[in-house]
Amino acid sequence: MIIPIKGDFIISAMATKMAQCLRNDTVDPPVIPTMYKNKIMEGAKEPFFLLSIIDMTQENGMTTSAWRVYRMKVEYHLEETDYDRHSEYRDMGERLLGILRTIDLPDKYEGDKIITRLVKANKMSFQIVENVLQFFVNYKIKVKLILPDPVKMQELEINRLEVDE
Repeated sequence: MIIPIKGDFIISAMATKMAQCLRNDTVDPPVIPTMYKNKIMEGAKEPFFLLSIIDMTQENGMTTSAWRVYRMKVEYHLEETDYDRHSEYRDMGERLLGILRTIDLPDKYEGDKIITRLVKANKMSFQIVENVLQFFVNYKIKVKLILPDPVKMQELEINRLEVDE
C-alpha cells in the first residue's frame, strides 16, 4: 500500500536525518539540539532548530502522476550571548548542505514494514538574517495522485410534449 506524501513527513524525515548526523557523542548522554516543527514553543532554550514548509507547487504529469516541489526552511537559533555565533552559523550551514542533500521518505507498506525511498534535494542555500541561520532546501518528488472516481453518465428521461395543430 502506497503512503500518501504530506509536508509533515518531509519535516520528520529532515529532523530524523539531522538528529542522526548532529548527535554529539562526546558527552554522556549524547546531546542533540531541540527541533521544533512549524512554530517555536514558549520557553524554548537555545540552541534549537525550527523546521517548516515555505510552500509547495505541483506540476501535473500524465493522468495520475505529478511532480511536487516542497520548499523547506530550517532556522538555527543560538544564544544571544554567543559572540562567535556567526562563525558557528556558517559552519552549521555548511554541515546542513551535506546532511540534507538526501532524506529517506516513507513510501509504502510491505506487511508491517515501512519501505522508504531516497529523495534528493535539488536546490539548497543558507543565509544569516537577524542573528539566525536560515537554511533553504527544495525537494522535488514524483507522486501518484489519488483521483476521485469520475461521475458516470446517468440515464436521462425525455418527456415529449405533443402539440395539437
